Amino acid sequence: MSVTTKATVPENKPLRGLLSVLAIIAALAGAVVIFDAQLVFWVLPVPQEAFAHSMITLLVQDLGALMIGFAMLLYAASRDPVRYITVINAFIVVLVLFAGVDVYAAEKLHFGAIYPGYMIWGRVAFRLVLAIILLSLRPRVVQ
Repeated sequence: MSVTTKATVPENKPLRGLLSVLAIIAALAGAVVIFDAQLVFWVLPVPQEAFAHSMITLLVQDLGALMIGFAMLLYAASRDPVRYITVINAFIVVLVLFAGVDVYAAEKLHFGAIYPGYMIWGRVAFRLVLAIILLSLRPRVVQ
């Protein structure tokens, strides 16, 4: 008696491709931040005190390490989106929360004085559009 296995057809190709691209971008960004945290200070205003500068550098490098771990989760989700639906849902929630934090920073903390407003609102729009795309592409799992 021979057992034939059905070749698995890759489903959710657009979602898999998008998650793969996001995983690569997150891994590269995390590696750059870990190995050269000074690049971040071209964008962020940083206090000149040595202790505060060292603490912010350490915090930024920790966030780079967290980004690499997140890239690994995105890569795993890109390989099997149905199995890792929770990772995709969490990424959607994170994108929406980050957009909310940017709106809060723009309105209440007056970040418009530090960054141009179009950059802040462009980032909010990009994150929300990406969240909507992921929400529409995520697999519908019936349990």
